[in-house]
Amino acid sequence: MKLYKAICSALLAGLTSVICLPAAADTQLVVSHAWVREAPPGAGVQAGYMEIHNTSSKTIKITAIESPNFTSVEMHRMFNHNGMMRMQQQDTLNIPANSMLELKPGGYHLMLRNPASYLKSGDTVQFTLTTTANKHINVKASVKTDNGS
Repeated sequence: MKLYKAICSALLAGLTSVICLPAAADTQLVVSHAWVREAPPGAGVQAGYMEIHNTSSKTIKITAIESPNFTSVEMHRMFNHNGMMRMQQQDTLNIPANSMLELKPGGYHLMLRNPASYLKSGDTVQFTLTTTANKHINVKASVKTDNGS
């Protein structure tokens, strides 16, 4: 019986390490402070924000972001051009090596189109970020009021 328990423990430990290794290898992007701005009922567009940290030694590019909560998610950047604020859709988001890209009001952000249902403060939104290496990062974001609280 002791031999059986020892074998089972060894197999379980080995299986656990095999299961955990791929997840650890994919954690080069770490997302924090993800939130979606609450909008009035019936609004067709909302905005999403987050911090995306790259812990690797190479730039990582995000090529797509999807959410089951919206019909489409677009990556955008706000910038000042000749004294006028402009918004430009981005094909990719580049997160520099050992650095962070902050998606925030007035800068890079997500345009979230056609919510599946009204989202109020306290609700949760799911996102999947896809990189050029076809890695997927699942993110949960909280819906918050205009001031991010």
